[in-house]
Amino acid sequence: GWVWSSPDWYWCDPSGRMVRNAEIDGWYIGKNGRMAGRAAPLGEADIAAVTAAAQWDGKPLGLYFEDLASGQSLLLGGEERYYLASVLKAPYCMWVYTLADAGRADLSQTVRYDASMRHGGSGVVKDFASGTEIPVADLLEYAICYSDNTAIDLLLSRFPFADFKEFIVKEAGLTCPEGMETFSRTTLPLKDIAAMTKRVAAYLYSGAAHADALREDLLSTDYRCILAENNEIAQKYGYWEGWFHTTALVYGKRPYLLCICTAPGSGIADTMPFYQVYYAVEMALR
Repeated sequence: GWVWSSPDWYWCDPSGRMVRNAEIDGWYIGKNGRMAGRAAPLGEADIAAVTAAAQWDGKPLGLYFEDLASGQSLLLGGEERYYLASVLKAPYCMWVYTLADAGRADLSQTVRYDASMRHGGSGVVKDFASGTEIPVADLLEYAICYSDNTAIDLLLSRFPFADFKEFIVKEAGLTCPEGMETFSRTTLPLKDIAAMTKRVAAYLYSGAAHADALREDLLSTDYRCILAENNEIAQKYGYWEGWFHTTALVYGKRPYLLCICTAPGSGIADTMPFYQVYYAVEMALR
């Protein structure tokens, strides 16, 4: 139950252990076990400042922001469709972890890597010796931490995309499932990307058996669009031929979700637009 220890409330499980990174009774608990207090929604001036930051070189960014302390959200360009690229790896890996939570997947089982499966782009598995047996748990880590394309292909050979699609469409309430043709051919409106981000965040706060494993991987990704010393940020980026995105759960004193999406032709080649939005949100929440 709830325990008061000045100046904050904490939640302890039946054994008396402090619970961290969880949602209890609609209240969010941080890594230090402290309850993130409820807060009033942002005012019009703050929302205007965040909205103004969601553009680069005169072109709008796709933006989803949700303040978990107040429940207030902002969606700009919700109907715009984006090729997801590696952003899809976070909800896919979450799904595999939910299977393990339910006893329907054994993360210690191995998948055999053959050189013919080598996938270009980011990752470390492509450089492994042909014939290497790789535990599912390691493939999940590589897929998030190194955005490993070959690791995802190996996982897909064991955990089919069609089953994942059925799960995420139902669990996240996606409105345009026809946009999910294959893992590497998924294009969705921003509102659906936001819905998947919310579902991943709900899992990270769920206290499920493998939630912390996914959380630690998302905190440790090699490719990070937002670097901040003041907050832990569980994030997954995606990039492919001008499509450049990040989805994030920011574990601040006032936790929040961010999705920032850009399309080819936006002229964005680095992470500065992502920092610009992040900084505007941080200033608004102060």
